[in-house]
Amino acid sequence: MARLISMAVIVAVLAAMLHYSAAQTVHVVGDNTGWTVPQGGAATYTSWASGKQFVVGDTLVFNFATNVHDVAELSKESFDACDFSSTIGSIITTGPANITLATAGNHYYVCTIGSHCTSGQKLAISVSATPGASPPSSSTATPPPTTQGGDSSSSTVFAIVVLAAMLHYSAAQTVHVVGDNTGWTVPQGGAATYTSWASGRQFVVGDTLVFNFATNVHDVAELSKESFDACDFSSTIGNIITTGPANITLATAGNHYYVCTIGSHCTSGQKLAISVSATPGASPPSSSTAPPPPTTTNTPPSTPSPTAEVCPPTTAPSPKMNTPSPTTATPPSSQGGDSSSSTVFASVFVSLVSLVMSFFL
Repeated sequence: MARLISMAVIVAVLAAMLHYSAAQTVHVVGDNTGWTVPQGGAATYTSWASGKQFVVGDTLVFNFATNVHDVAELSKESFDACDFSSTIGSIITTGPANITLATAGNHYYVCTIGSHCTSGQKLAISVSATPGASPPSSSTATPPPTTQGGDSSSSTVFAIVVLAAMLHYSAAQTVHVVGDNTGWTVPQGGAATYTSWASGRQFVVGDTLVFNFATNVHDVAELSKESFDACDFSSTIGNIITTGPANITLATAGNHYYVCTIGSHCTSGQKLAISVSATPGASPPSSSTAPPPPTTTNTPPSTPSPTAEVCPPTTAPSPKMNTPSPTTATPPSSQGGDSSSSTVFASVFVSLVSLVMSFFL
């Protein structure tokens, strides 16, 4: 019986750990709408937040054009009155803005420009300290000493090793916001901007890349190395993603190459090369031993007018720009993580539970 209680405790802790590791989420505020003056008023962001779970450690991504919008956190009273005389922290004026949720409780965000707040550009969310999994009750947390075979100290060591392995694996499933606050755009520093961003980071199968860009201004496509070097878009790996922001889950180990296919954006440096490992800490396979996946031929996009290549705009657009452009496709939602990561987590969890059961039984 003591063994069964010990096994139940360990399985419960593993389940809670698995649930928590999957809960660290990137929420793109408003999804395709972005952070703007919504046509439906404040109800737009209220509806967006409804049903979502926000947990300490999650990240909010506010997609907006610099000099057109900003984001600030307020107290509830200031939020209700759209009063910006006192903010919690600094006003973030450069978009897109990534805000990590550091504390539990209610958080209130607004745009402080003009009448944007009173027109509905405001978001209120409730943040939990943990995803809500209940820990084992105190009545079963300390199992009684066992007198039938087995060794309690070895059981403890085994549990610690399993938990450490689970923690190490779960930490590896990461969401990378490409370029961080720079977003996915034509960088002022050329291709070195994204090379520098990727330098020192570890990308692992199951991780997600978030490309923050405005629909109809940029896109993202994966190419072979030769096409990447030449900025040749005649043959891409998979489809060109034209709706921003775009979430891409890294499904295979090896070298991966991404570009924007619009105008001269690629030759101007809007390109990213990364090496992806199969597991945390493992070296990615060399390109000579890992053939590229099959390609799909696409018709090269027509070259847009020169105005589409100036990113971001150096002057604030007219008020009409505050209205989000209609889109024809919806990017994968960042809520709850990606399906491949969930599948891998489930597989690892089942394997660990099987090991625990075989050990105790």
